[in-house]
Amino acid sequence: TVVHSIADGVVFAVRDGGKTGYSYVLIGHRQGYASLYGHVSKFLVSKGDVVSMGQGIALSGGLPGTHGAGHMTTGAHVHLELTKNGEHVDPRSVLR
Repeated sequence: TVVHSIADGVVFAVRDGGKTGYSYVLIGHRQGYASLYGHVSKFLVSKGDVVSMGQGIALSGGLPGTHGAGHMTTGAHVHLELTKNGEHVDPRSVLR
């Protein structure tokens, strides 16, 4: 399944954890926000890319034992983290 960016931004990091590690995409947004999308199985963007809200950035994964899932996964899913000025924010308080 395609994972989409929650807002316009710039790709800060693309980390490929390999067959047993944790893979993620980190995007910087305006007003100090950043979003991290984890347990991804394939990347559709590269570091430095400018992305638009809704743009496909990766393919989901997370199934135990698959590429990019990491050691702590319990099943297929995408992990979303949102920070503002380095502090974690509940995405439900910002996303509509």
